[in-house]
Amino acid sequence: MKLYIINILIGILIVTITSSTKAENINLNKTFRKDSTIFVFNKTTTINNLELNAIVNLTNERSLVRVVLGCSDNKEYLVYEAYSPLTNIGVFKINGVSDETEFLNDVKPIYLKILITEAEITIQSIKSNNNKASNTISSDISTSLAAKRKIKSDMLNQNLVTKKAKWRAGITSLSKMSYMDKKLYFGVEKYNSFGLEYYNGGIFEFKDYDSNDISNMISKEQSLYIDHFDWREKHGANNPLSPYYTGSINGWVSPIKTQWASTCWAYSAVGLVETFVNLYYNQNINLDLSEHDVVSCSGAGSSSGGWPAPALNYIKDIGVVDESCFPNPINGIQLPCTTKCINPLERIKIENYINGGFSNEDGLKSLVIKSPMTFIICCSYICHATVVVGYRTIKEGDIVWHSETESGSYITIQSGDPLIGRTCWIIKNSGGSNNATLGYSYYVIDNFNYILKSSMSTVYGPINSLQFTDNDIKCVDLDGDGYYNWGIGSKPASCPSCVPDEKDGDDSNSNLGPIDSYGFCQTLTSPISYPDVTITSNTTWNTKNTLCGNLVIANGATLTVSDKLVMPINSTITVLANSKLVVDGGTITYANIVAENGSELTLQNNALLQLYKNDELNIKTGAIFNNDYGDIQILSSY
Repeated sequence: MKLYIINILIGILIVTITSSTKAENINLNKTFRKDSTIFVFNKTTTINNLELNAIVNLTNERSLVRVVLGCSDNKEYLVYEAYSPLTNIGVFKINGVSDETEFLNDVKPIYLKILITEAEITIQSIKSNNNKASNTISSDISTSLAAKRKIKSDMLNQNLVTKKAKWRAGITSLSKMSYMDKKLYFGVEKYNSFGLEYYNGGIFEFKDYDSNDISNMISKEQSLYIDHFDWREKHGANNPLSPYYTGSINGWVSPIKTQWASTCWAYSAVGLVETFVNLYYNQNINLDLSEHDVVSCSGAGSSSGGWPAPALNYIKDIGVVDESCFPNPINGIQLPCTTKCINPLERIKIENYINGGFSNEDGLKSLVIKSPMTFIICCSYICHATVVVGYRTIKEGDIVWHSETESGSYITIQSGDPLIGRTCWIIKNSGGSNNATLGYSYYVIDNFNYILKSSMSTVYGPINSLQFTDNDIKCVDLDGDGYYNWGIGSKPASCPSCVPDEKDGDDSNSNLGPIDSYGFCQTLTSPISYPDVTITSNTTWNTKNTLCGNLVIANGATLTVSDKLVMPINSTITVLANSKLVVDGGTITYANIVAENGSELTLQNNALLQLYKNDELNIKTGAIFNNDYGDIQILSSY
C-alpha cells in the first residue's frame, strides 16, 4: 500500500508569542475505524489554534474521514476531512491540518468528533495553543478560510483531471459556508458530498460504487423520447431572435434563490410553483413567493428539513404568500407562522399535485416534457430536493464545461466516453446564482434508485391568484404558423374560438407545429390560413376580442373598439375608403394598420395602439388620422 505524504499549507500566525504563551501537545496515537467522540481537553483550557497530525486510510471511492472540534459555545469547527476526489485513495499522512481551526477566538474545546465511512484515521497528536488573539482576528480567520478553500478547489481540480471527470471545482457560495452551515444545508453531519459544494459546472456523476456494471440500473435501450428538452429554452427563450427571448439563462424558469438552513424542500416546492405560474399564464411573471411561509406554516417540515409533497399540499389547500408578506430570515432563524402578514399582495394556490408516476428514465422524461417537477436525490447520507427542468442525452463532441476565466479551457466528450448515450438531468438548485452553473447543476445518475421517485411531484392548474385570472393567460401565435401557444394546461377561454385544440410546440419557429407525447414537434409545410373578418355595418366591440385572421372594415362601415382587440402577429387591419376605425378608450395589439384613401382612423379617450416590432401604422394620402388623447406604443416583447 503506497504511502502519500500530504503537507497542508498552514497560514502564517499573526500574533506575538510571549513567555506566557502555553502550547499543548496531546500525543494520542489512536486508530479510529468508526464514528467516535473523544474528550481529551482540559475543561478550563482556552485555545486560539488547533492542529492535527495523523495517518489516514481511504479504502475506496466511498470513504470519508472527518474530524470536528466541539466547543463549549455549542459551535463546531472542521479540523480536517478527506474523501475522493479531494484526496487519493490509499494511505497518506497529514501534518498540521487545521481547516477551520488555524485561527480561533478564545474558544474552550470540549471534544473531537471523528466521522468515518469505510476508512480509518490514526490520530498521532493534537497541538493547540492559547496565543492571545490578534486585533485583526476576524480578518485572520477570513484570510485563512479563503486560502484553504482555494487549496481544496485546486486539489479537487487536479484529481478531477486525473480521473477524467466531466466537472470542475471552484469557489462557490456553498463552499464558502462553514461546516455548521453545511450540516444544515445537507441536513446531516456525516454528509459526503464528493466535492459537490465546490461544483462549478460540467456533468456531476452520482456513481453507484456498489456495482461495476450499471446496465441493470440504467436502461441502455434507445429512448423513444427527444434527446434534448429544457423548459428554460421553450419557444426559443434562450435565442435572441425569438419573440420569447428573456435575456436570462432562466428562460421560463423562475430566478435562482439561496436557501437558508435545511430548507431545500421548501425551495423545491415553491420554485416549482413559481415556474408553473410563468408557464400557466404564458408570460414571465416571476413571482417571488415566500419559502418562509411554507417552512413555518405548512407542517411539511421546518428549518431542519422537510418534504416537498406535503408542502405542495399546503399550497393547494391554503396557498403560499408573496415574499414581502413573510420574508425569509436574514439570520437563518425560523420565525413562527404568526409572523406572516394578514393582507398579502399575492397568494397562489394550485389545483392539485401528483406524486411519482414513473419507474425509469423514459418515464421521468415523459413527465418532464409536460412540466418541471420537484426532484429529490438521496445518496451518501444526503437527501437533497431541487427542481428538474429538463434533460439531454450526452453525445460525442458535446462541450459540457468551459472556463469563464481561462480562454480555451473546456471539457469535450470524446469518442468512446462511457457517458455517451447517458441522460444528463438539468437541475435548478437553491444554492444561489453564483453557485454551480449560474445556479443550475447537470447530473448523471448511475443508480436510478438514488432518485426518490414516489416523492417527486408535478403540479396542475388552474391557479388561484390575488392578482391574475385565467383571462390573463396569453394565447398567442408569435411565429405566424397558425398554431397558438397558451402555456401549460388545456386551451383557455382567452383563446379565440378559431384556434386549433393542438398547441404550438415551438412558437418561435413557423416550420414547427404541435408537439407529440415524446417531445417531437410536427414539421409544417405551410401555415394554417384563417379567413378575414370583415365589418360591413356599424359595429361596437365593448368586450375583449381576439382574432385569428386579418380584419377589414368595409366601405361605409364604422368599427368602434372600446375594449381590447388582440390581433395575430403580422396581421393587418385595413380601413377601406369611406369607412372608419374608432378606438374609443380601447387597445389594439399586434397589427399593421392601413388607412386607405378616404378612410378615417380616430384615437380618443386614452386609446392605445400597441404595435409589435415590425408592425406599421400606414396612413395613406387622403386618409384622416384623428389622435384625440390616444397613444401609440412599440412593443419589444409579446
